[in-house]
Amino acid sequence: MSSEPDRGRGRRQLLLVVGLFAAPVLLAFALSLSGWRPEGTRQTGTLLDPPRDFKSVVATRPDGSTTFWNRPEGHWYLLWPIPAECGEPCVRMADTLERVRLRMARHAPRLEIYLVGEPDEALRRRLEGSPIVPVTLEPNPLPAARPPLPSEHPGLPLALHLVDPNGFWIMDYAPGTDPSGLRRDLDRLIN
Repeated sequence: MSSEPDRGRGRRQLLLVVGLFAAPVLLAFALSLSGWRPEGTRQTGTLLDPPRDFKSVVATRPDGSTTFWNRPEGHWYLLWPIPAECGEPCVRMADTLERVRLRMARHAPRLEIYLVGEPDEALRRRLEGSPIVPVTLEPNPLPAARPPLPSEHPGLPLALHLVDPNGFWIMDYAPGTDPSGLRRDLDRLIN
């Protein structure tokens, strides 16, 4: 009986161990090349490619103060253009946006929500004491606000636009966007 080690067996074991470690990496690489992304890494909004420089746009608040888009504190800006005489859909959307911001807890102060347009009386009353600030943009590069979606339609009734802390308009949210998806996007970006 021979006690000589089987050299072929050792090589096979080594190749098996290397294969076990290399297989997940190769699988991930192949999935990435095919364009597949796990659900957890997808954003709800639409990324703008390329992002648009927003630093030349001046946002003026009702008190006359202006916004500098790239402040050192790292503020994000959610821009909400409204149509004239928006009514109840805008009041509901203001409630939803405040809840989204509130759920951001300690990061909420880093998100500023700007209402672009002239609020009607109902919305003006709703915004008293609200973190949502009416502004005018000069020049205004945002698309014109469309009429809000009907109340029976799920999601946000109007579009939103996101400007990052460096002063770039990077993302759009279409009417009908799920507010929880908006919140997940903001949580990923602002944390």
